[in-house]
Amino acid sequence: MNLGILKYDANNVSFFMFSLGSAILEEYGFRGIVFPKVMQVAKGSSFRKLMFGITISGVLFGLIHFQNIFYQPFLVTFQQVMGAIPFGILMAVLYARTSTILIPMLFHFASDFNSYFTTNSFFAGVFYNSWWQVLINYAIALLAAIIFLRPAVVNKIKLINHD
Repeated sequence: MNLGILKYDANNVSFFMFSLGSAILEEYGFRGIVFPKVMQVAKGSSFRKLMFGITISGVLFGLIHFQNIFYQPFLVTFQQVMGAIPFGILMAVLYARTSTILIPMLFHFASDFNSYFTTNSFFAGVFYNSWWQVLINYAIALLAAIIFLRPAVVNKIKLINHD
């Protein structure tokens, strides 16, 4: 069946389900569970707790991608891990800013699903053709954090499971 630019085949359906499942499970795990728990154990001001939660959940999200070493070359896996860290940070920023897990889930799904169609691969890490792309991811995450988490905005964010 042809649906315009997308054609129905088993690989597309499989990757749709894989992308959806990854987005739901990873976002629920890292933003829904890890992020608030890390904020609970952090000491200091609300801003410090928020930044600690965002950073730790993003780094752990990236590190979990080392499991792909069993399916792809080390350099590709390492670039994927290094790219997933700022992506995880960005997802935590979106979660903190919107107070809903659905926004990071949808963004994560779109990112994973798009990577399949741009690389024709089940492994998102292969789309990193250079370290510049990894650095651009860090720049985007940093810019989003600066814009969405400036002090005036942070004071209005309801911290998840805090105090």
